[in-house]
Amino acid sequence: LFLVIAALLGAQARPPATDPFAAARKALNLGQYEQVASLLANSNDPRAIALRSRIDIDHGRYAEAEKLLTPVAGSAPGSDAALELGRLQLYLGKQTEGTRTLERLISASPQNTAADLVRLGEAERVLGQFQQANADFRQANSMAPDDVAANIGWGEVFAEKYNRSDAAKSFQAAMKIEADNVQAK
Repeated sequence: LFLVIAALLGAQARPPATDPFAAARKALNLGQYEQVASLLANSNDPRAIALRSRIDIDHGRYAEAEKLLTPVAGSAPGSDAALELGRLQLYLGKQTEGTRTLERLISASPQNTAADLVRLGEAERVLGQFQQANADFRQANSMAPDDVAANIGWGEVFAEKYNRSDAAKSFQAAMKIEADNVQAK
């Protein structure tokens, strides 16, 4: 009985293996760009657009990534695509546009799931809103303690604020869930 309960709890904590977004995020983390493109080639979901844009960004094709992200972020301002666009705009020195994109994301993003809170926390962290980012990552972590992105994001907030002890705890929690996660190492 104990094994059955443990198996059921474990299955509920992890996304199903058939979730193309989870598989694509993991492939992206490992630098397996062809697999990301293959998994998400036919999807117009803002999550897929954001993940596919990372291929362009990681290869220095910023104009292509911006072209891919801009219309999706405009129609879905609280999405992963808007987060990637805002980060990219700031990276490219477009401070006004990037700040506006991320502030729109914060205003428009739902706060129903751990993924929503991670997205908010990431935007807030990039904008230097560390207290709010910390609160959102804490809430995401309480909703989904096995969420790798929540643990990594929270660890990055701690690291940016020179709290190495808590940063290490967050990164170690992420690595317990996904030992090969490059971001957590």
